[in-house]
Amino acid sequence: MLAFLSPRIGKLTLFLFISLVLGWHCLALDPTSDTERAMQCFEAYIRALQQGSEEEAKKFWNNEEPENYKSYDWQWEYLAFRRLDPRHLNYRVISTEEREDYVILEVEWYYREGKAGRLQKDLRYFIEEHGKMVGANPILIHTRDWPQRKSRYFVYHYKNEQDAPSDALLDELDRFYEKTIKLLQVDYQDKIDYYKCGSSEEVGKLFEMEASLARSQMTCGVVASIQEFVPHEIVHIISYRILPQDEKGIPPEYLNEGLAYYLGGASFFSPELLLFWAQKKLEVNEDILLDTLIRDPWAYGANQGAGLVSSFVKFLIDTEGIAKFKQLFMSGETYEEQREVLEEIYGKSTVQLQEEWKEFVLALHLPEVKIADQLHGRVTFEVLDPLGDDKGDGDYVYPKNEKALPGIFDLTGFKISLDDDMVYFQLQFADLNHAEISSDEVFNGTFAAIAIDSKENSGNTQLFFGNGNFEFSKKDGYEFVVEVSHAGILVYDQNWVWQLLFLKAFSQQGHIKGNQITFAIPRSIIGIPNSSWKFQVLTGGQKGGYKKIAYGVGKYMKVGEQSIPNQGGGGTDTGFNPDLYDILTPKGMDQVQILSSYDVSKNKRAIIPMIKLKQR
Repeated sequence: MLAFLSPRIGKLTLFLFISLVLGWHCLALDPTSDTERAMQCFEAYIRALQQGSEEEAKKFWNNEEPENYKSYDWQWEYLAFRRLDPRHLNYRVISTEEREDYVILEVEWYYREGKAGRLQKDLRYFIEEHGKMVGANPILIHTRDWPQRKSRYFVYHYKNEQDAPSDALLDELDRFYEKTIKLLQVDYQDKIDYYKCGSSEEVGKLFEMEASLARSQMTCGVVASIQEFVPHEIVHIISYRILPQDEKGIPPEYLNEGLAYYLGGASFFSPELLLFWAQKKLEVNEDILLDTLIRDPWAYGANQGAGLVSSFVKFLIDTEGIAKFKQLFMSGETYEEQREVLEEIYGKSTVQLQEEWKEFVLALHLPEVKIADQLHGRVTFEVLDPLGDDKGDGDYVYPKNEKALPGIFDLTGFKISLDDDMVYFQLQFADLNHAEISSDEVFNGTFAAIAIDSKENSGNTQLFFGNGNFEFSKKDGYEFVVEVSHAGILVYDQNWVWQLLFLKAFSQQGHIKGNQITFAIPRSIIGIPNSSWKFQVLTGGQKGGYKKIAYGVGKYMKVGEQSIPNQGGGGTDTGFNPDLYDILTPKGMDQVQILSSYDVSKNKRAIIPMIKLKQR
């Protein structure tokens, strides 16, 4: 029985039919059309798989993917991971779409008995190969023309030339691979396919899932991410080899995610930062239960949950070794089984393990931002900035807001000093507004970013997700940025991975005294400044940043054409002018000229230069 859902538009045909024991009941289509050929291919492919004929099924799939992937049909694999045997399911195709060089079938899966409703919905792709239509995964469809570079352990795929990996990046990936293999004591052997994407939507598209910052296909060794290096997903791929490869299964979630967070952090959070959050959570909350984490790793919040499971995995590995952890990693499906196996392997009750874990985490010595009243050690960099130049490209005005007191965006001085362990920073302003922050959404006061270029010919040219609406030149790319606001202090690296975060809302200490902001970062995080380092300090209004950890310390307030309570004025509504009121200006250059160097017609943002440390 067939019912049309909409009129045919171009090559798009929508239809609905019921399949009975894999039978097809549909309107007669042109037997030579790509859509009809794709449907015939899919029917024959499913019949072969349900009859247990793997070799016959491969005839209906493209040649490339079965050669590269142990489990070449990812949608079929998703069903198997959920303990659903596709061989015992019915399906129905609910729509088709014919593109220029491929066909999509939208398929729903059901139990044959008709219970439980729809189990899964797939988008099935088909391409022409050697004169016939064959199945393909979306990643093959969408990346067929992407160039690639190979390292010892990776095949790095990229869409645009600016995303081509450097030799240094490939070396970094290989070092992490070797470090992970050594710790987990697994024999991986295959190369990992890494896809650098341009957006979260593109990441999801390659896996036919919702938008995501990063994803991996563990059984096939594939990673896709908007970042050029995401260790977390690489850990998932390598650690999957701990499991028996002849079984279709996944480890307990609290261990699977905990291990990936412990070794690889998250997309934008370093492993050390996650441990720091776990420590702070356990300091203020004595009611954190290991039982709860085993049942639901995210019961205490996404970021705190990541830190807690990460710290528990670190506790198990550091105190009892990798062999016991790997044994635990392979065992138990239900919560009851996981708890029973945990107690059996470690010879202790869950309650006892819980107490030992908490003691272990609270005793960890982790790097963190130090709040200082004044500079310490030897001053290595000092520069003054003119008073009253907080006008951006010459005519910026403050927002119409009672917190926007004259001078709060006006940087007048910047100093750096060193002692044996820390690098101290001090920012001097004409005035600072000490009004309490009360929201994660609105204008809150002063925002500054300190960009640090510590290596030649490397680094990032944009702040976190384009914050501030400007760029650095490639020769001035940064390795670290320190973002500072009334909310606190955030340190992240060139890959936008947060290393340290201090939020005033969760501390009794303050980093602002008078018109100065003074704090220190461990040298172990950013290194030791020398005469080749370059810096830039960029100030403006702060929006957001209060108590939500994932918001960091906020971001630059927008500068548009009109001044309103949560936006500065004197800019443009084109979206290209920088959201900066004041910068350190190199000798012989003009701030107005620098900040007005954007070009809307050429889609070009203002380029901000840096200052060498020796240029005091």
